[in-house]
Amino acid sequence: MSRYVRAVALGIVAMAGMALASSAWSETSRVPAENGAKKAAKPEVTYLQHCGMCHLPGGTGTRMLRLRLGEEGSLLAERNDLPGEYVEYVVRHGINSMPPITRADVTDKELAEIVAYLTRQQERGQ
Repeated sequence: MSRYVRAVALGIVAMAGMALASSAWSETSRVPAENGAKKAAKPEVTYLQHCGMCHLPGGTGTRMLRLRLGEEGSLLAERNDLPGEYVEYVVRHGINSMPPITRADVTDKELAEIVAYLTRQQERGQ
């Protein structure tokens, strides 16, 4: 086999491996499991997919909220003072360093799931 054919074959194998690894990473990273068995509820998955990049620990949104509100107000998922209407408004219109998020990026149904996830503590009376 010529050097060129080997190089092409190796490139194809490497690209296939990267695609497989990327696919496995994205599926497992989006759906957290408790004790490795139970999948997260749909609203949590939707929140992680659309908001997690900025609003999980280390994200830009978390850092900006920490600067403005302190440690206890920095992680959205741990707050219990977020009215659903406020979350909807902020998502669609933006606030401070957060840009507005369009319906093309987050559908109304997905936004309703995000609101359900972020307001779940209030609904349980905590």
